[in-house]
Amino acid sequence: MIETYFEFILNGLGPCLVAPDQGQVSKMPQKRKILIVEDEAGIRNVHTIFFELQGFEVDTVGEGRLAIEHVRSNDYEVVVLDLGLPDIDGLDVLQEIRGFSSVPIIVMTVRTDARSINESLSRGATDYMNKPFKPETLLRRINGLSVTPAH
Repeated sequence: MIETYFEFILNGLGPCLVAPDQGQVSKMPQKRKILIVEDEAGIRNVHTIFFELQGFEVDTVGEGRLAIEHVRSNDYEVVVLDLGLPDIDGLDVLQEIRGFSSVPIIVMTVRTDARSINESLSRGATDYMNKPFKPETLLRRINGLSVTPAH
């Protein structure tokens, strides 16, 4: 399963490596800041590479309690949250973050049952994505959100 996920993601990296048209150089905008909460190091690394290539500043953590601490102490444009975390269920992480922050949270998970989807949305998830998905799809969802950090 994990190998298939990596192949699926890596196949989407090609188009993002294209240089700007006509070699124009523009002033570097302020980096957009994102937190990726994922217990699988390989998946975290693939998403980190992809989003850094897109100009994001990327923080990653593999545990729910660390995610909560990061959201408390940083202004993120968005949090991408896996539900299957080793220390605390992602639904509980989501609920705790919602107690102090309105940062957009996109849930990414292998859980496809209606209960998990409904529970995520009722606890305050902004969006819900089933794994596997291409990083470009996640980027489109993030780009559809407000670009102002909500902390």
